[in-house]
Amino acid sequence: MRKLWLIGIALAALIIIFCLIGGSVGAAGTDGTVVTNQQQGISVTGEGKVTVTPDIVNIMMGVQSTEASVSDAMKKTSDAMAKIMDALKANNIADKDIQTQQFNVYPEYSYDQTSGTQSINGYNVTNTVNVKLRDINHVGTLIDAVVAAGGNLTVINNVNFTVEDPTKYYDDARQKAVDDAKQKAQDIANSYGVALGKPILVIETSASQNPYNNYYNVSAGPSVVSSDSGNSFNAGSTDIVLDIQASYTIVSK
Repeated sequence: MRKLWLIGIALAALIIIFCLIGGSVGAAGTDGTVVTNQQQGISVTGEGKVTVTPDIVNIMMGVQSTEASVSDAMKKTSDAMAKIMDALKANNIADKDIQTQQFNVYPEYSYDQTSGTQSINGYNVTNTVNVKLRDINHVGTLIDAVVAAGGNLTVINNVNFTVEDPTKYYDDARQKAVDDAKQKAQDIANSYGVALGKPILVIETSASQNPYNNYYNVSAGPSVVSSDSGNSFNAGSTDIVLDIQASYTIVSK
């Protein structure tokens, strides 16, 4: 009886030990891959980049006026904006390429330090639109026309060169990212003296256009467009960037 009791204790101990070390026990697959319950392999991040020439320009423009009354500020901005819209139409900008981005009406205050009170000084009205210009060689001409139309109320916030349809470049960027990840994984495998197996996980983590700052910034480039006022605009280049995360098995040699 004592013998059976000791055997039972031994079997229980073996089961506990197996459970504790079970995560590190595995078997070899048919392709030589060592498969275990622990995470095993090589994980890397690959980047693919394609540099392209911008084909459109997004220009944030509009009018801003501060007057003693809301009605006066509204009327001045409305009149100036109407003239700007006429200038855009005269420069062959289609309605679909003009989109209102912001319309604000807010009071402006002044603070009296002596009395410690504040009072309304006037009212500010801002109306801005995003204009998509498809002929990037006429940036200067369009801006000069808009400034002439809107006068001193004109506001130009951003001139951003970009690509209208970046998706067609993503396939090239994706393939470069895959090749980059595989090369990095192979270099790591070589460093540790192991063989690289098949990819077991591939995740596309991000895709963007750089320089990218909601929407785009201008980088130096060969295309320079000057306006009558003397301002120059560089079309530059845009980078289509795509990142992936990939995990590969380690194959026993």
